[in-house]
Amino acid sequence: MHPNSLARFNALAAWCRFGPTMWILDEVAWFESSDGHLLGLVVRDRTDGDFLGIYLAKDRVERFRRISQTDAFFDTAEAAAAALVAGAPGLLARLEAERRQGNEGPAPVDFFRLEVPRERLHPSFAMLLDSEGFSPARAIVGAMMRWYNDVDGNFIEQFQTGGFDARLLELYAYALLVENSFSLSREHAAPDFLAEDILGTIAVEVTTVNPTQDRQGNPQPPPEINTSEERRAYLKHYIPIKFAAALTRKLGKAYWALPHVAGKPLVFAIQDFHAAGSMTFARSGLINTCTATSTTRTTTRTASSW
Repeated sequence: MHPNSLARFNALAAWCRFGPTMWILDEVAWFESSDGHLLGLVVRDRTDGDFLGIYLAKDRVERFRRISQTDAFFDTAEAAAAALVAGAPGLLARLEAERRQGNEGPAPVDFFRLEVPRERLHPSFAMLLDSEGFSPARAIVGAMMRWYNDVDGNFIEQFQTGGFDARLLELYAYALLVENSFSLSREHAAPDFLAEDILGTIAVEVTTVNPTQDRQGNPQPPPEINTSEERRAYLKHYIPIKFAAALTRKLGKAYWALPHVAGKPLVFAIQDFHAAGSMTFARSGLINTCTATSTTRTTTRTASSW
């Protein structure tokens, strides 16, 4: 096995981190076999400072999960890493048997299996699906989708068509929460996530600012900007109205009144997709929107934008 980066490990196996056990472990090193079939990491137990090596491999539905660990704890990370590397060849030799978990469940959803005719595909999804330049993104989404629970039953259809932006942001929020050591629950249709860590649980709802549509549902372009004055007006008035419309729809759902949300902090994660590249310049419009919204709805805890 050779040393690996945290970014590489997260792309492949971040999704297997869940449960209170992870809250008492610090990851200090990551490894991967040359064939990519076996992953390893060295962790430090916060309770006593000892180090341990953990092996992960794909189960029968292609999810990286823990299959074994080093035979002992160690006083240093270097000693645990050496034991992890030394034990890898023997584990690889019997990997087919070791990776059987017995509780894999049904095959996960496949985000890239077309469920609609090609003419209905969202242009961005079509690019993700077919472009060689997006092969790294496909690989990351491919690893993630094996863990993702489609509670609505319509994720794939929306991801492939008009809901691509919203569903992509949902995946981004999922990755963000997992990589920040939250244990996620998606047992309920709304809000999108209940995220728990050692400090408590927050509710997270993801939403997007979308293009304006006419009565037939056809997207309409934003106002043309030809002067600096028009640009200032666009940022000061048009964009805050777009953000306000998206947030007002979500506030109307009154998620805080749901039994599984009541008493918990509620976070709205929002991003702007109303025009090409809008997320690169629209952030300033959110500040005024949040200020105005918070004065009318005190039940809103937090609004967040990436």
